[in-house]
Amino acid sequence: METPNVFADEWDDPYPPIEGWRFHVKRLVALGNDLGMSLYELLPGQSQGLYHFHHGNDELVLVLRGRPTLRAAAGERELVEGDLVHFPKGPKGAHQLVNRTTEPA
Repeated sequence: METPNVFADEWDDPYPPIEGWRFHVKRLVALGNDLGMSLYELLPGQSQGLYHFHHGNDELVLVLRGRPTLRAAAGERELVEGDLVHFPKGPKGAHQLVNRTTEPA
């Protein structure tokens, strides 16, 4: 069984780079019916995607490095290393992460 390491410098990067949404991604747990886990590195000035929510599963974000800005229904706030945020499935869990700093997050 392969053991992924979140601090290894290998990235899957399955998506083409698009300005505004440039990030690295590593699949840590294969997507399935019950659990998926990915690691994202947001480059400075970039987002992981549009403001969105999920129909099929909840989502957790754990900040390992940097200070990304979270946009959610309650407004925007800057996250810090160690912050853990839960997004329930459906519209109440809508969110977006943006890196407005000069360092990767």
